[in-house]
Amino acid sequence: VCSSDLYMRKTLSVGVLGDEGSGKSTLISSLISESFQLNVRPVLPPVVVPPEMTADKVAVSIIDTSSAPRDRDSVFETALSCDVLCLLYAMNDNTMFERLSTYWLPELRARRCNLPVVIVGTKADLMSLSDEDTRKFRAALDPLMAKFSLVETSLASSAKSLLNVKEAFYYAEKSVMHPTAPIYDTEIGR
Repeated sequence: VCSSDLYMRKTLSVGVLGDEGSGKSTLISSLISESFQLNVRPVLPPVVVPPEMTADKVAVSIIDTSSAPRDRDSVFETALSCDVLCLLYAMNDNTMFERLSTYWLPELRARRCNLPVVIVGTKADLMSLSDEDTRKFRAALDPLMAKFSLVETSLASSAKSLLNVKEAFYYAEKSVMHPTAPIYDTEIGR
């Protein structure tokens, strides 16, 4: 994308991916309602955040995806049609964290995805997140970010306490509007 194209951009789409229980729909619901909702539909319809509510004054379309294994192909089709992805995992579930590097990111790479990815650890309210926990969180994510160049950034969030809910989507927007990725990526050959 030419830098002048970024200035002309009026919309962008954010695909939200992750395993069942990662909190995709709840995070989106908390963003929109600015409160925690206990009972949220498993997959929300697309939501559009109006330009006046975004940092770069672009309309941001947020697209929730299914967690059902039978829907995987359509999930990746949807993901690849987006401008940026938020890949979620529940911070209190080590298996879900491991699946970032054993399933989600390798699958995106295999499907030749060259979209920026923001990794969002959810359910931070269930963790103590002391300074030591924060160091462990970073230490676990740093090698993942080094191995998969499409990962733009990562953060911890909580839909329940509204911790970093807006920030997750702000970083997704920023990764498209103000990219930091190299012009040529040797990993994907373009």
